[in-house]
Order: sequence, then structure tokens, then C-alpha cells
Amino acid sequence: MKDEAKTKKQLIAELNALRRINKELEQRVHEQAQAFEEEIKEHRHAESLLIKNKSCFRALIESFPSGTVALLDRDLRYMLAGGEGYKKIGITPSDLLGKRFSEVWPAKMCDFFEPLYANVFRGEKQSVEYHLGGLDWLVHIVPTLTREEDNVEAITLLVVDITDFKKLEKEIRLVGERLEFLLAQSPAIIYSADPNCEFETTFISKNLETIHGYLPEKYYKFPHFWMNITHPEDIDEALKWVENIDEATKQINKSLVEKGAFEVEYHLQNQDGSYCWIQDRGRLIYDDAGNALEVVGCMIDVTEQKQAQEELNKYRRQLEELVTKRTAALEKEIEERKVTEQSLRESEERFRQLVENIHQVFWMWDIKTEKMLYVSPAYEKIWGKTCQSLYETPASFPDSVHPQDRQVAARIFGNRLQINKFDEEYRIIRSDKEVRWIKNRAFPIYNDKGEVYRIAGIAEDCTEQKRTGDALKSSEAHYRLLAESVTEGVGIIQNKKLVFVNTALASLLAYPKDDLLRTALLSLICDDHKVYFHKKILDPVPGHKNETEKPIEKDESFRSFWGQVICGDGRKIWTEWHRNSVRWENVPSVFVTVRDITEVKLREFALREEKENIYREYIELRASSIKNQYKFGHIIGKSRVIQEIYAIILKASAHEDNVIIYGESGTGKELAARTIHDMSNRHSKPFVPVNCGAIPETLFESEFFGYRKGAFTGAFADKHGFFCLAHGGTLFLDEIGELTLNMQVKFLRAIEGGNYTPLGTNEAKKADVRIIAATNKNLADMVREGKFREDLFYRVHVIPITIPPLRDRKGDIPLLADHFLKLHGDGKASKRISGQIYDTLLSHSWPGNVRELENMMKRYLATNQIDFVNIHTPQGSDKNALSTKGFHQEDLKLRECLEAFEKKIIIKTLEQNRWHRGKTARTLGMPERTLYRKLKQFNLCRNICEPRKRTSNK
Repeated sequence: MKDEAKTKKQLIAELNALRRINKELEQRVHEQAQAFEEEIKEHRHAESLLIKNKSCFRALIESFPSGTVALLDRDLRYMLAGGEGYKKIGITPSDLLGKRFSEVWPAKMCDFFEPLYANVFRGEKQSVEYHLGGLDWLVHIVPTLTREEDNVEAITLLVVDITDFKKLEKEIRLVGERLEFLLAQSPAIIYSADPNCEFETTFISKNLETIHGYLPEKYYKFPHFWMNITHPEDIDEALKWVENIDEATKQINKSLVEKGAFEVEYHLQNQDGSYCWIQDRGRLIYDDAGNALEVVGCMIDVTEQKQAQEELNKYRRQLEELVTKRTAALEKEIEERKVTEQSLRESEERFRQLVENIHQVFWMWDIKTEKMLYVSPAYEKIWGKTCQSLYETPASFPDSVHPQDRQVAARIFGNRLQINKFDEEYRIIRSDKEVRWIKNRAFPIYNDKGEVYRIAGIAEDCTEQKRTGDALKSSEAHYRLLAESVTEGVGIIQNKKLVFVNTALASLLAYPKDDLLRTALLSLICDDHKVYFHKKILDPVPGHKNETEKPIEKDESFRSFWGQVICGDGRKIWTEWHRNSVRWENVPSVFVTVRDITEVKLREFALREEKENIYREYIELRASSIKNQYKFGHIIGKSRVIQEIYAIILKASAHEDNVIIYGESGTGKELAARTIHDMSNRHSKPFVPVNCGAIPETLFESEFFGYRKGAFTGAFADKHGFFCLAHGGTLFLDEIGELTLNMQVKFLRAIEGGNYTPLGTNEAKKADVRIIAATNKNLADMVREGKFREDLFYRVHVIPITIPPLRDRKGDIPLLADHFLKLHGDGKASKRISGQIYDTLLSHSWPGNVRELENMMKRYLATNQIDFVNIHTPQGSDKNALSTKGFHQEDLKLRECLEAFEKKIIIKTLEQNRWHRGKTARTLGMPERTLYRKLKQFNLCRNICEPRKRTSNK
């Protein structure tokens, strides 16, 4: 940008130099004319002075740096020519002398300039731009030699190369268009004001209307409008920045520039009467001399941040109160701990005296140092070693373990004991080589960080108990089978009857043991779960042939069962059964363990209900946060009409009612249906789209309901219908208006009764689907015409949604275009669309809606061209052609008729450029000042030519 500004300054300097040279030439020519008159009067020195002046003029011409200078007589012959500009188009100035203008230049160029030369010879100055040799030239034509009769005898051509200036002008225009687009998309309102004219607003971004509801023209028309909408209590705060800037503008020193910066917050009233918090930040802009040029700043809506800050302050106060209470409680707790520590020290002394006089070994091991911190005196009696030797050689404690049992003992001393307690039996070898059995119970001790840093335990000699236990092993074999297999209810089943139950199982089922052995096992199971229980527990072969009921549990394991049982006291409880095949008294049997999981199931049901409540709250929160959201599910857009569709979709997704979606072809009806499905409770189930217009009436039942193998010729295998495929999910019926009346009857029977019957079977299936239909027709009109059943209409027409066509939400076209460019860009950097192309896209009527836009973006990526395919517009028609209808020659004079037609052209061009005056002036090929003068002449403004409909923001 600095290089562009520098180039622009150089071009302007060259233009100013040319103008000064032109003035000097005019002055000199005038002086020479006076000199010629004096010389004519003297009748002697005229010719010599003319030759002298020609030599001076030639020297001046040849030194002209960035253009050309030429002198032509009345016959348009070159009298003088020079300048560096001729080299750029390959012409030698000396070759031009004596030749006529038409002999040198093309006929088209001569036709363009000869009328101008005629005006100059009449005394008028001319300035035009012309393109020649791939360059842009600025041509000044002025009369040079005149006589007493004011007849012009010669003219001077000053030609300047302005190619670089034109390129810079084009780049500046493009930068302005991009800046305007970015300002429109920014959440902040950008503005500038003149500090030397009571801060009159010189610019404010157009998103002021979108954010606060005010037209920018009010700021331009009323300089102090912002003070009228500022909250009265915040006026003084809002005016502080004006005082700071006033102080800064009085200073010349550039070091005081920061005094012109400001940041204030105040309440601003919206168009609908509500107030919002505004953060206003800006600063002064100075020129090189230190003079204040303008104030620039931005206004940002910080209402949500303010509300969050208030909530944070509220929580901070509550936290401070909680900390104060907690501090007082801690101080009290510290005092109590001191008393407790004293009691613990006294208890520790008593405990030490106790452990030193019992036969069990108390010990404590430090993991970090791998040393024994304490061992009771009973160690010497059991291990046959002194306690001092253990303190000096800590490794002797694990080394004394029998080699075959060291893997068990390593759980303690191998730093593996982290959470679970240790309770094992192992052998040791005493110092006298005697082997003894030790029962060691250990547990971890945690530090403040939750890490295990010590291990404490109790060891005792259980050699005698082990010897007694070995003698009882054979007599307790059956008991050990049951006791060591499970820890809860245990039973043995033979021939589908209980032959053994333990006390825990009898207590769980609230039956005496004897009654439980005489009771049929299936009678204890609830009716809904009997078939499933028979399959999982009683039937040894998976897949019972007589099974007709679908299991209700999630776990499909063959060896487990979850279901309700009926207790002896009439209660129904949830139980978990696990089976294992064993031999009991040499008879094949089923070993079962039973556990009460009623509380687990109740918690599961409660969590499921809580999950549904949280999901509904999530939907409500999403509904409150979709404002200004540009992407919602599979739909893209942020216009007001599409935001309303978002809100309806959210409400529809929170219920299970059927939905009908209306809209023209290509508006995205299926995307809306898929978004409803993805946000509903059925989002984890299938979404099955069906094109109703592509299904023949003869195949309706087989496609929707499915069929069984052998139902008809060619049915070689079972086929699931759409209802089965969409079970538990959503069935999307696209173009439902294409269904015939016979097809509507069959479809209505399925959704009304909730059941359907596949072809080739009499077994009815449940139709657990949600219907979302879509059409581009008016079903109400079809009902009146007898083409659509009224009862089916009221079945599907529960929640209607109408998707607007693309022409009604053109504000979403830039977002959709960028999305399709990224989507179909094959992973490459997406192409950028210029502002001119965006204007073309916005002016199109889009009969094909979003689908047409997507195809156009694909075509643009492939061909790098934007063209429209409109099948509704005949060739040769021009919808933008201006009509002269209404202009009658007998009613208006020629001047009035031309003015009326010129006014209509200006209005039409303003509407095409959305009232952008700069673009309109460039389109019409006139300077902006001329356009402003025309607007004032015809009394044209946007409010007069295009009345605006006010809408409420509520």
C-alpha cells in the first residue's frame, strides 16, 4: 500500500508539473504573440524572432519527460514535435515535421480528434483521455498562435502517459469494494468524524441498520444523533472522549497523539426501544504537520460480556462468602486437630505397648527408601532373627520368603501394591531352616498427593491352621466349589429345577430353601422375560425353536440374563444371572450365580430420563443461540427468513410429530429433513430418503413393506422394505404429492395402525418411524381437487415448514457460494469471487434456487466463467432494457423528454448498483461530481425512489 501511495503521489506530481508547464507555455505563447505584434508593427524582426522562439520551444519540447508536445498549424501539419512519449509508441518526432495529422495516425484516431481540433481553433480548450499503443494518454489541446482578429493560427498538443495512474485508480476502486464488503460482514460498526466541525459524522458502516436498526443516513443528516439515542445517565461518560479529543486537537506536538485515543462504554438505544451496552474505541488521525484530520473508531455490542461479568461478580461474592465461612470452619478444625493429635500421641504409646506384647508381627515398610521403619518384637520369635538385623538389612525380609512363594510376596515389596489390600499366605524359611506358613495382611498408606509411600501390615504364624485345613480339604470339596466360585446367590439347576440353593439366594428371592427347591424355576420369572430366561439359562443350545419374543435386554451373551423375578413376598426385583456348565454329583448341571441389580436398573432408568431432559434443554439452548449463526446442521445461511426456519426446525426436532416441508425445487428440502432427524432423539437411528415419484404403483407394497422369499416369482430372498430399514428412525418422503390415491390408501393404513404386513407372510410388523414429507406442490389445493386424500393430509400436515426460495434470501448467496467453492475445490485453495461477480449473482432471479447456484459454482471452478442458463427467458430478451413507454412527443418538448429519459436511466442504474453512487457513476461513464449534480437536479434519493418497508425486530 505504501508503494501504491508513493506511485499515486508521483503521478499527481507529474500531472501538476504538466499543468504548470501548460500554464508557462500559454503565458509564453501570449508573450510571444505580443512580441509578434510589436515586431509586425516594426516590420523587421518578426521572422528572426519567430525562428528564435521556435528554437526555444523545440528545446522545451524535447526535454518533456513523460509525454509528448506538438505544435500544429491550421492545416493540422506538425510544426514542432518532441518528448519521450513518442518512443513508447515507436515514433521519431523528427519524422512528423511537415506531415498532416491524418497522414501519421489511424483513421479512427483522426475521426476522434479532428472535431476537437475544430473546437480549439474556435478558441476552446479541450482535454480528453485516449488509449493508444496499449497505454492510456491524457491529451490537452490549447490554442497557441493568434492574430489581431483572434484567429487561431496554431494549436499545442500536450500528451501525458497516465497508464500507471489508471491502474492505480482501478486498484483503489477494488480495494474500496473489498473494504465495503468486509465492513458489512464485521460485527463492529466502523465510523469516522470531523473533529473540526463539531464531530460531524463523515462515514459509518452500513451494518448499523442490521445491528441497531438505524439507517446510516440519520447519522449523516443529524450530526448529534448519537447523543439522542445514548442513555441519559451515560451522556457524561460518553462525552469524555470528546473532551479528550478537543484537548488533543489543540496541541501541535505529535507526541500528544495518544491523548486523542479513547475507550468508553455506555448504553445505546436500539430502534425497537431496547438498550444495549456499547464499547466505543477510537483515536485521532494526524497529517504530517500534526494537524488533526479526523476521528476514526468502532462500536461493538458488549451486552453479553457485561451480563457475563455481572454473573461473574455475583459468583465471586458468593465465593468470598464461602471462603470466609470455610476459613472459620478450618480454624475451628485446626483447634480440634490439635486436641486429636494429642489424643493420638497418647493412643500411639498405648498401641506400641500393646503390639510389643502380642504374638502377631506389626510392621511398616517405606517404599522410597526400601527400608523397614518398624517391626514388632514378635518378629524375633516367628522368624528367628533379631529386629535390629532387619533394620540393618531390609532385604532380609523378602529374602526369607520360600523361593516358590516369592512371586506372591513380591506384590508387597515390589512396589506393586497401589490401591487394593494384600491378604495372602506364603512360606518362610527361618534361620534354623524350618519352614513356617505366614498369613500376611498389608494395606497401602497414601500421602497428601494420593500416592502410596508406605505399606503397613500384620503377619502371623498360621502353620497349625494350614495343617488343619489340609485335613479338611477332602471333606469340604463340594463346599469349596460353591464358596470359591461366587460370593453372592448360588444355585444348581438339573432338568430345569433347582437342586441346591445357598442362603444368599434364598434370602434374595425371599423363599425358604425347602420351598425354593420345590418351586418351578420358570414361575419365579416375570412373563415378559420367561422366553428370554429359557433361552439364556435353561436351554443348552443357542436359538430356541419355539422362541417368538424378542429379548428386551441389551446384552446378547449366551451365558447371562438380566430380567425381573417375582419374590416370595410378591415384590418384583431386577436380577442378574450368570450360568456355567458343571457336573454336580456326576450329573450335567447348570451352575448359576444371582445378584440383585434393582438399584442399578433404577439408576439406569433415572439416567436415561435425565439424558432425555438434558437433550431437551440442549435443544432449547440451541434455539436461543442460533441468532446470527450462518450454518445450522446441513443448512447454510444467516438471513432473517432462514433464521426463522432454524427456529422451526429446532421445535420440530424436539417432538415426534410428523413434518411436511414445502418449497420449490432445489431449495434444500431434504437437507432440512436430515437436520431435523440429526437433532431429534432418533439421530442414532437410520434416515431413509424415498423419492415417491420414482416408485411405480405396482411396486409400492414391495418397496415400502418388503417381502419374504417365495412371495412371488423372482423373490429369491427376503427383502426389507423402507419401513423396516427406517425402524426407530426417520422415513423421508420426497415429492409425496406424486403418490396415487391407491398408494395413499396403503400408506395411510400403515401409519394409522402403526403396523404393516410384508408380502408373503401374515405376520404384522410394528412401524416405528417418524414421517417427514416434502413437496413442491400445494397439498391443500390437491385435496380440494380430489388428487390427495384429506385424511392423509392431516396425518402428515402436523408441523408445516416452508423453505424460502433463494431469490427471497439473496443475503445468503455469498455464504453459499464460498461453501460450494470449498466443497468442490478438490482440496485446493478455493477461488476468490470478485465484488463484480457477487453483484451479478445477487441480480439473478435463481429459478433453480440453491441447486442452480451449486451447479454454477462447479461450472465456475471448471471454466472460470460465470454464466446463467435460464430456460424461462427467450433468447434475445433483455430484462434490463430500458423502455421509452410513457414519453409522448406531443406532451413534452425535446429537452424535457431527454431529461425525463436521463432521469429514468439514472434510477435504473442506481437500482442495479444498489444505490452505490461511485459504481453508478462508473457504469454511466460520468464523473461522480456530475452524478451528484444530476441527483440534486432531479431531486433523487433512495427514500423517494425506493420506499422502505419498516419491520419490527421483535
